[in-house]
Amino acid sequence: LHTMDNEPTSLESFQQASNFLKTGTLKLETEQQLIFYGLFKQITTGEAPDMPSEVEKSDVASMYKYQAWKSFSGFPRDG
Repeated sequence: LHTMDNEPTSLESFQQASNFLKTGTLKLETEQQLIFYGLFKQITTGEAPDMPSEVEKSDVASMYKYQAWKSFSGFPRDG
């Protein structure tokens, strides 16, 4: 998708940035990774469940990911 002036849409820009972070050589601190994870989940999946799953509760890394996602609660999926 592109706008009338052939600029990428915000979704396309988001997908490009997401792919770059997955495959690029940019090294992010853990806190930065969690912020991007939370934003990615909110935009691609929507609201986090009110309560974490049993897996998320039992695994520290998964719980941090859940909390990062939940921190973007109310943030619109379309940016």
